[in-house]
Amino acid sequence: FKDVLVIGITGSYGKTSMKEYLAHIPGEKLKVLKTPENNNSEIGVANCVINKLSGDYDVFIVEMGAYKEGEIKRICDIVRPQIGILTGINEQHASLFGSLEQIIKTKYELIESLPKHGLAIFNGENDHAFALYEKTKMPKRMYALRSFSVSARPDITAEKIDFTKNDMRFIVKLKEAREQFETKVLGRHNALNILGAALAALALGMTLEEIRERVKSLPVPRHTVEAKPGIN
Repeated sequence: FKDVLVIGITGSYGKTSMKEYLAHIPGEKLKVLKTPENNNSEIGVANCVINKLSGDYDVFIVEMGAYKEGEIKRICDIVRPQIGILTGINEQHASLFGSLEQIIKTKYELIESLPKHGLAIFNGENDHAFALYEKTKMPKRMYALRSFSVSARPDITAEKIDFTKNDMRFIVKLKEAREQFETKVLGRHNALNILGAALAALALGMTLEEIRERVKSLPVPRHTVEAKPGIN
């Protein structure tokens, strides 16, 4: 399916949230397929390709998980991503990988599998992902809430993150543009996930204004920072 653009998402955390947000944002303009739930193994991805993918889709979003070196590369060999998103790296599953260095090397397999004209997107909030961003030579973008030195300024940032009883609001800065975003999804970490999804949506041809409107209707993932009424 040569006309299907494939986006790979990997990291120690945030993969499923990133996938869900990115599948929703361009969903009105493009026909999008995503890997189901948290099926992110080689077999899970292969099943999705065989049973669900067709040439009718514009975009295929693939969540990629791993427990040892080489597993993400094998998924990339199946789906051949053109855009890769690294959501962050920590010591989760270190007992299976053997070391943090092995985790970093394995997650970077996604970026190494991208074509030269592809796009690598990194979470600049995470020190390990930021270090990989700095060493990457191909086209790349970074999203972050914090500010950096002039030599490593994020491509998209958020400020003035506020919460009401029912939603989260923040100002998104992209170059000279500023837009007020509103979403029912709660949590600063989810503002960060939305920034990463926005960078990928921009690469798909959407405008920041279009992304802002779609973020308003983002579905709240079950069991992840749902607002629950308390005694009062």
